[in-house]
Amino acid sequence: MGKTRKDLAWEHGESLPNNSSKCCYCAKVLKSGGVTRLKQHLAGKGNQVVACTACPKEVRAEMKRLLSGWYEDVAAKRNRDFELRDALSRPAHIDDPIDPNEIPTPIDDMDDQAMKRSRIDRYLSNGELNAHVALGHMPNKKEGPFDPYALRWESARQPTVKSMWGNSKERYHIAVLRWFHFSGIPPNVANNPYFVTMFDECARAGPGVRPPSTYEIMTNLLDKE
Repeated sequence: MGKTRKDLAWEHGESLPNNSSKCCYCAKVLKSGGVTRLKQHLAGKGNQVVACTACPKEVRAEMKRLLSGWYEDVAAKRNRDFELRDALSRPAHIDDPIDPNEIPTPIDDMDDQAMKRSRIDRYLSNGELNAHVALGHMPNKKEGPFDPYALRWESARQPTVKSMWGNSKERYHIAVLRWFHFSGIPPNVANNPYFVTMFDECARAGPGVRPPSTYEIMTNLLDKE
């Protein structure tokens, strides 16, 4: 099997089936790890790989440089994931007093921190959560001991801006994050221009507007444009 990627490391190794590779200098076959394991082999770095003894010094230095950038990218992703977990785990702060009758059902009293971390980890891994969305199917109303429909506002008949957002930008962002998380929506959907347009139109409609029903979404609502 020939070189299948444009990574510079493939100039010094051969890509093999099953994510394995072969070093061009010592002919060692690395049975897993793909191009990253090949770089570690050539650079002489990594706890799970034997260093190449025939690799030229300039190639070894170049592989160390490439690995350094890769390690930095991994660390940056971990930091972003940690910040997202922290944001989803913290309750929203409300600066202004709110009528007790208009306070939304508190999510943090309904599930413990361990379960939330587990759900967030599955969301960040972005694995099976996209399946229902891609196929146009909606998940079941309940998943395990937590009911995401409990997030609906108690004063749903006459909601106000204060009851929905608590005059807090942070509360607004947390509500959006929770919708993404419990609906299994991949984060990159936020880059979709229709996502931004949806919020613009909600703001124009004003407080009290209800979202379209399942029937309206499934029928010819778009034909009215």
